[in-house]
Amino acid sequence: MPNNGTGMAPFAIAIGIFVGGIALGTMFDAYYPKSKPKYALSWWASKTSVIAVIAFLQAILLLFTLTLGNHLLSNSQVKLFISILIGSITFLSIIFCLKIILGGFGTWLTTIILVLQISASSGLYPVELTSGFARAISPYLPMTYLIDALRHAISLGGSITTDMVIMLITTFFMNIFIIFKFHRDKWLKLAVVNLIGITLINLTYYATMQMKHYRLLGNF
Repeated sequence: MPNNGTGMAPFAIAIGIFVGGIALGTMFDAYYPKSKPKYALSWWASKTSVIAVIAFLQAILLLFTLTLGNHLLSNSQVKLFISILIGSITFLSIIFCLKIILGGFGTWLTTIILVLQISASSGLYPVELTSGFARAISPYLPMTYLIDALRHAISLGGSITTDMVIMLITTFFMNIFIIFKFHRDKWLKLAVVNLIGITLINLTYYATMQMKHYRLLGNF
């Protein structure tokens, strides 16, 4: 490892990706569609496609900044790019899943997760040197696996497969939760619209019958 900056790079990269995801979460509306979606899956795809493109552009920009701007030397540029890309997609999936399902509370919870990851993801110090609470939650934090993958890609060498699989599984379930949310809200809105429509029809029918009744009384 040539210098301290290279040793700290995995932690700094992971924090930057997560903070960037939080910034995107405040600017991009991943819930309300521009047009009424026919299916929950198409609703999800219209939003996720934008997020995926941003994650890809973020990964490319970050890779070029690290290699050309900061002159970061890595064992494998391919593994570094894959780690950044999968980490970006995973973090964005978590951030938008919490925001879509929990609203403002989800945004607040995202900040809490960031704070926990700073202290318990083995970014600054080995997890063995942290508190018992940090050691307990470390395996459940996505940044733990991104930092480990980045360390292997930059300096340690070796496989990043396990870290990538865990992050992809996390991404899969986050998006399943989003699709379920869209599906539930779509049918809930449809039920509300139908209920309002039926209520208006009944009120109209009742008003019409009342008017006919008063006209009959007036004839007498």
